[in-house]
Amino acid sequence: MKVLVLVKSLHPYWNEVELGVKAAAKKYNLEATFSAFPKEDSAEQIAIIEDFISKGGEGLAFAVSNPEALVSLIKKIKDKSIPCIALDTDAPQTGRDLYIGTNNYLAGKMAGDTLASLLSSKGEVAIGTGSLFAPNSKERIQGFKDSLSRFPKIKIVTTLCDDERADEAFSLAQSALLNYENLSGFYGVFNSNGPA
Repeated sequence: MKVLVLVKSLHPYWNEVELGVKAAAKKYNLEATFSAFPKEDSAEQIAIIEDFISKGGEGLAFAVSNPEALVSLIKKIKDKSIPCIALDTDAPQTGRDLYIGTNNYLAGKMAGDTLASLLSSKGEVAIGTGSLFAPNSKERIQGFKDSLSRFPKIKIVTTLCDDERADEAFSLAQSALLNYENLSGFYGVFNSNGPA
């Protein structure tokens, strides 16, 4: 069986996924192709999927930054009875067979609840993320904001986007500390934000 695992970016998280794909391919005798991109690009992702399917691809797992761009393509693939799995970012609108990943809204809500507790329900907070457009990021941020909306003495003062670059996350975190002298909390949406 020929399968494609397509992910939205180059990132240490996806390196671990690639190792798992290779191990599963060996164990189950699959011909697996793993494809990642230097930056999020829906047109390039679509071209890779179309090429793979035209060459007899029999299974697809995908993590993309803009699932809406894939809706018609995934539906065509599903019409050919090719299984499709969404990874990391759910895409129910595509008709995918399965989602493997986090409930991102609840993850953001839990982060907000935890930070509110640590701040004794007051203070200024910054949000750092790798993408303002990826559904998983948007869902985590919304969960975080919804949680903090119950705490009127907590104010979100800025949202920073580092494009999944650890060096940029660090630089943005430093700038936030300089620009917001009363900053008392920081929510890192992606793992690139943690070290910052």
